[in-house]
Amino acid sequence: MDLNTSRHIGRAKLRWIMVIATAAYVACAGTASASSIAVTAGPNPTVRGATVTLTNTGTTNPAAPEASNELFDYYEPNIAACAPTAADARQRSGGSGFITTLEIVQNPTFSFSLQTTFVPAVGVHTYRVCAYLYTGGDDSIAPDAVGSTLLSIPPTRSELLASAIKKCHKVKSRSRRSRCVRLARKHYGVKK
Repeated sequence: MDLNTSRHIGRAKLRWIMVIATAAYVACAGTASASSIAVTAGPNPTVRGATVTLTNTGTTNPAAPEASNELFDYYEPNIAACAPTAADARQRSGGSGFITTLEIVQNPTFSFSLQTTFVPAVGVHTYRVCAYLYTGGDDSIAPDAVGSTLLSIPPTRSELLASAIKKCHKVKSRSRRSRCVRLARKHYGVKK
């Protein structure tokens, strides 16, 4: 329909329709969730067996000041993307990736900064830590906000040595294999 003609709808009616549509858009945009979350891990990189501190910071939705806000932290080996919901993260890890559930106490600024600690499992060199922020309590629906970070655990010298020797044993020539093992021990062995 051409907006310059008044063939089907009068200009005044068209203007009112545009005003109402704009007001409806602004009203819907104003009720959108203003929740946010960020998670950091420290120390990062860390060493095997060390306690890692997670800091969760963000804001809760001021449109729901009386709501119960909960935060779920999970970790997964390697760098796979976070699961869509906290319930999916729990199911994907078989419950072993669960770190904590924290309840957020509302304050006048609707901001939070919460810490928790955990010790990563042995055998993996990179973890993705996922934080899910919920208003309400049903963690099987889409969260209000999701944050994530990567946690690195560099391999130890003994792990590097074991990996190098394993590669050396694939060498067919006995003399080259012996030389490879000597070099691996020299490079990754005990420092003097």
